[in-house]
Amino acid sequence: MKKHKQIFRIYIDGKIGDAEIKGAWTAAPTAKVLKNEIPDIVEAVRMDNWDEVVVKVNGQSYLENHFYAGRFRFF
Repeated sequence: MKKHKQIFRIYIDGKIGDAEIKGAWTAAPTAKVLKNEIPDIVEAVRMDNWDEVVVKVNGQSYLENHFYAGRFRFF
C-alpha cells in the first residue's frame, strides 16, 4: 500500500449526557462533511460492520462473522 500513511480512522472518546461513549463509529454524514470542510481530505469513506452476515456465492450460502463493508471507492 503506497499511501498507507494517508489513511486515518476516527475514534470517539466522549460523553453524551451522562453516558460515556468510546468507539470507532460516527454518524452517517460525517465522511461527507469532513471531505467538504477540510481541503486536505482527498477521499472519505464510511465503513459498516455486522457481527454475522450470510454471503451467497454461486448459489452456496456462507455465514461470515465480523463482516465489514465499505463503499466501492474504498481503495
